[in-house]
Amino acid sequence: LKLYITNSSDEIKGYTTLSPLRGNDIRRIDDNLVADSECTEILCPTITDFIPCPLLVDTLQNYAKKIRLGGKLIIGGSDIFMLTLMVARRECSVIEANQIIYGGLVAHECISGLVGINDIAGLLEEIGLKINKKSLTGINFIVEAERVR
Repeated sequence: LKLYITNSSDEIKGYTTLSPLRGNDIRRIDDNLVADSECTEILCPTITDFIPCPLLVDTLQNYAKKIRLGGKLIIGGSDIFMLTLMVARRECSVIEANQIIYGGLVAHECISGLVGINDIAGLLEEIGLKINKKSLTGINFIVEAERVR
């Protein structure tokens, strides 16, 4: 089973989509929906933008237990450190930065938990995953981790 967890109505062929727009709680994958060790891959390219920081560790632990040995967890979002650097360099206006940080006016679109690429990589390692790749493009990051135990 491959999961795509998003805060939008997007779909990816070959993936089961979980989204608040479909009534799913993206902070926790329900055990009745997906059993532990059932997924070969969980793709969440913008998830850290929508999970409040205090809930992020529990969310990542929940996702990690849904992955099979050798399975991948691909996490992404906006890197707050790069965003502030871009503002300081005047590559991004404060108005644009506020839009990135606070999102739109619709509750499910509001960004609530910006972190950095190294914060996410560290959290994934702490919960026992092996980091395979890290990439940063502008303010957007992706960390790919593998369940090895």
